[in-house]
Amino acid sequence: MNKEKIREIRLAQGLTQHEFAKALGLKASHVGHWEQGVVKPSITAVRLLTLVDLHGIDYVKVERIDMERKGILELMLRDKEGKKLKELEQVEKKGVEEEEEKKEKEERGGNEN
Repeated sequence: MNKEKIREIRLAQGLTQHEFAKALGLKASHVGHWEQGVVKPSITAVRLLTLVDLHGIDYVKVERIDMERKGILELMLRDKEGKKLKELEQVEKKGVEEEEEKKEKEERGGNEN
């Protein structure tokens, strides 16, 4: 993804670099460096930017909250070569399992001792 496209995505959301970075859980300098062409975003960041482009920043904010709860956001932002994808899937699976356990407890009335 080139610097012009990144800037276009951000401007389409009506956000400053600082606001955009905050919504993505990044430092404003990351966005500035991407838009200036100083550094290229990681593969994972490109995926995140693509989600913003397709669905809007609010979609990513909601997803980010969910990912933070599961501890996934940090893994995604570190995934520069796709090497942690398997690890990411394991964390997601654990999160799903925890949600299922929680629902089962609620259905039983939480009477587990």
